[in-house]
Amino acid sequence: TVADASCTNGDSGSDSGLGKYGGGGFAIQNTTFNLSGGYITNNHSLATGYWSGGGGVYSQGGSTINISGGYITGNVANSGGGVKTRDYGGGTDTFTMTGSYVCSNKSTFSEGGGIAIGGEDTATISGGYINNNYADCKIDWGGGGVFGANGSNLFITKALVTDNKAGGFGGGMSRFEPVLDDRFFTGLTSFGASWKYRSDVKYVGVIQLDLLYAGQGFQRAESQFADTSYRRTVNSIMLPFMWQPNVQMFKGRSEFFANLGVYACYNLNSKYEWVSDRDGVFERGDYEMIDIRDNRFGYGLVAGAGLGLYMGRFEFIIEARYWFGYSDILKNHTKYEGNPMRSPMDQLKLSLGVYYRLGKSNDKENGTTRINKTTKNRKSAEERP
Repeated sequence: TVADASCTNGDSGSDSGLGKYGGGGFAIQNTTFNLSGGYITNNHSLATGYWSGGGGVYSQGGSTINISGGYITGNVANSGGGVKTRDYGGGTDTFTMTGSYVCSNKSTFSEGGGIAIGGEDTATISGGYINNNYADCKIDWGGGGVFGANGSNLFITKALVTDNKAGGFGGGMSRFEPVLDDRFFTGLTSFGASWKYRSDVKYVGVIQLDLLYAGQGFQRAESQFADTSYRRTVNSIMLPFMWQPNVQMFKGRSEFFANLGVYACYNLNSKYEWVSDRDGVFERGDYEMIDIRDNRFGYGLVAGAGLGLYMGRFEFIIEARYWFGYSDILKNHTKYEGNPMRSPMDQLKLSLGVYYRLGKSNDKENGTTRINKTTKNRKSAEERP
């Protein structure tokens, strides 16, 4: 219990004990920590591992933190500049704040300038001030004041959370859950080239291989029914391999076809936008893809249907395809704290295409067949006595 005492200018170790995880002022495991007064100020966690943090207080292993007064200010850490809880070491942590000032703390790499709550941990904040904290991250979801990792339980009722800043996504709070409101949007473009092999064997159909430069993306609201949403677009090289059964119509002049197959892709670059339902896009920029957080390679299933029209050696098609992603655009939250459990992208694309046949034209083949059959029948009739 800390009451009317101070812990200032401390730093954690970086290679042994709990210090290797964080806690410039206090580091606890499977312990109850109570703060009702005093100062936890200007402490620095030297730990540099991705999971490290807690410039003022770091907890893990089923610990409980109760803060009802005092000041947690001017602390610095990898993440959770003021306080960090982590669901590691034998249990989940509980954080309760009914008073106190958590102000002017800084995270230098990851989320939570003031407070960072680990996945599966629970935080209840019903009083106090969380002000002027800064999450100086370029590759994370941010949370200048408070960050709740995926799977955490975060409840804020009466606290004042103001003037916090973040270099990631979210100045006051950031919480990316699978249950957020996913939204459909249009405007993605694709183009490329295709190769088809058309078999003469009945019912085999066509084997098709495409090489595409394609736009993908997703859009998620900050919360269900929220006005503001976050949109990402991704430019990818896509390689679908498909089987195309078809049904000929109008004496072989057109066909109805289906596409079934698999695809692989490589994600080249990405952009982000913050979108308001009322005011439109109010912020946009380049999204830096980082190997420890983002997946460059993807894969999935593809299915579609369309119509084709033959004119000599040319084939004109219109087609709709649904791309069902199996891979995640963001790495699993067990590999990068703050990412969702799953993040596959599904796409619906409508395309127009023109193909040129390198082999014999169907019209010529069909015409030759009809002439040969007619000539043979005439000869047979003339030879009859």
